[in-house]
Amino acid sequence: MGLTRLVHGPAERESVAAESAYDRILRTNTIRCGYILYPPAVIKDPNSGELSGIAVEIMNKIAARLSLKIDWTEETTFATNVQGLQSNRYDAVCVTYWQNPAEGKFVGFSTPFYYSGLVAAHRCPDGKTPQTDSGPDMAALNDPAINFASIDGTVESRVIADRFPNAHAVTLPNVTGVTEMLLNVASRKADYTMAEYYQFALWNKNNPEQLLCPSRKPVTVFANVIALPIGDMKLKSMIDTALIDILHSGEVDQILDSWESKYPHSFYRIAPDYQAQDKP
Repeated sequence: MGLTRLVHGPAERESVAAESAYDRILRTNTIRCGYILYPPAVIKDPNSGELSGIAVEIMNKIAARLSLKIDWTEETTFATNVQGLQSNRYDAVCVTYWQNPAEGKFVGFSTPFYYSGLVAAHRCPDGKTPQTDSGPDMAALNDPAINFASIDGTVESRVIADRFPNAHAVTLPNVTGVTEMLLNVASRKADYTMAEYYQFALWNKNNPEQLLCPSRKPVTVFANVIALPIGDMKLKSMIDTALIDILHSGEVDQILDSWESKYPHSFYRIAPDYQAQDKP
C-alpha cells in the first residue's frame, strides 16, 4: 500500500514510503492473517485452540504454493476487521469474505474461490421439515407485518433493507453471533431471517425440535474472497495467482466436497473459464 509519511528537515522535505503488506510478506516470508470465527470458514477448537475450516485450508494451500508461512495473528470480527486491515495489524482477512460494495470502498478483494447463496428462512410449520416445506414465499416478505431478524451492520441486514424495505427489522447488536439470530426465529421472536444455507443445515442438525425451513432459491449470491489492503496490487496479484492455480487443479472443489458431505448443496462452485474442444 502506497502510504506516504512526510519528514521535514531544515533544508528539505522528503517523502518516505511506508512498507506495503506485499513487501513485508516477502521480507518476513509470512502472511499475517486476521481471522473471523465463522463456521465452516474458520472454526477454533475450544480445547487446543487449533483452527480448521474452508478458509484455513485455502490459506494453507496459498502459502504452500508461494513457499510462505501463515501466521494466524489476530481474531477479529465482521464489525472490526476493516479497521485492523487499514492499521496494518494483519496483511489479509483470511475468511470466506463476501465481496460487497460497502466494504469494497475500504478493502481490496482477491479473485473469488466459490460463492455463497443467501437464503431466507422461517420456523418450519408443525409437522413440516426442510425436506417437505419449500421455505418462505419471497413475494410475500416485503410487508410491514413481517419481522426480519438480522445483525446490525452486516451484509445480510443490508440485503434485507434493499430487497424487503417494507418489512420490520428486528436488529441485534453487531457483536451477536449467527446462532443467536437464528434462535430469534426458532423461538418466534421474529418471523424470518437470512443466512447461508449451511448455517440453517447446521442449526437443524443441532436443534431438531426447532427446525428452520430455508427457501429453495437464494435471494442473492456473494463471491467468497480474501480481503486485502486496498491498492496493494502486488499482493492481490500474488494471492490471485496462487488461488487460480488451486482452482484449476480442482483442489478447491475437493475442499468444498469434504465440508459439504454432511450438508449437500450448501456451496456454489466456480465454473471453469475454459472449454476443451473435441478433436475432429
